Amino acid sequence: MPPFSYGHLVHCCLRDALTIAAIFFDRDWIAIIRSIDSITSPAQLENILCNHKITCCHHNGNIILPASNLQSALKNKIFTGFDEVWIARTPPALDLRAVPAATSDAANFSTHVPGEILQCALETNVAIILGDGCGLNYLSCNHQVQIYNSPIAPPTSS
Repeated sequence: MPPFSYGHLVHCCLRDALTIAAIFFDRDWIAIIRSIDSITSPAQLENILCNHKITCCHHNGNIILPASNLQSALKNKIFTGFDEVWIARTPPALDLRAVPAATSDAANFSTHVPGEILQCALETNVAIILGDGCGLNYLSCNHQVQIYNSPIAPPTSS
């Protein structure tokens, strides 16, 4: 099993964590948008993004943003709480809607990551999962993030 870090930060939000995480990921990375303000429906997520003139695409039921469009979403302050974003090199081969939410109102990663989320992260080769609401949950499978011990990946390991 590849190394990973996880945890829960009480006074942090997804928008801030994504801004910090951006230094670890080049323009070829993508964002899988699983939730914006507790909204998880792909049609509604697409509508929110389109209302802010941010282009997204669908892949296996998931809403995908290229890195440049994720930067636009951050600049437009779309992520304001109860949001969930997965960062990966390639879109997942499966529909993530069946995977439990990583938002911090649904789970707390301070002691463990729910097995279904961890298994899916490892199977889809995701680099990082961020979910906020009541603090920030994070799961990092990216070696760079672990080495540098960024604020989104302190040295908590399993």
